[in-house]
Amino acid sequence: MSLQVATGASDVRFDLVTDESSSRRRGGGAAAEIVVEIEGEADGRTKRSRSMLEFKHGAASLTGISVALSLSSVLGLNDRSPARPGLYLPELLSDTKWFLDELRSAGATIYEDSKSTLQF
Repeated sequence: MSLQVATGASDVRFDLVTDESSSRRRGGGAAAEIVVEIEGEADGRTKRSRSMLEFKHGAASLTGISVALSLSSVLGLNDRSPARPGLYLPELLSDTKWFLDELRSAGATIYEDSKSTLQF
């Protein structure tokens, strides 16, 4: 829902896939992966963007870290004011750079295709 609101896209699709991780295919251990591919028109041209988050400690650990970071944001432990009472989507609670830096500190690797990134 947030992606549609941010982009104004008339169509947003979400696919959930379970398969062997890229890490496992490279000979490493199993890892949780999240891939975001965006395709759309901007300035009359079709553009594509692809980003991937790989977390070697698994999906349950990634979920736990994300919950802890969201709670840190709610309580104001991330150098921001505590959230006021209300209903929030997790991505609205914290600064994106801070959140991604914390995930990296916890062991996440983030790959971004910067060749043709959509700007919204």
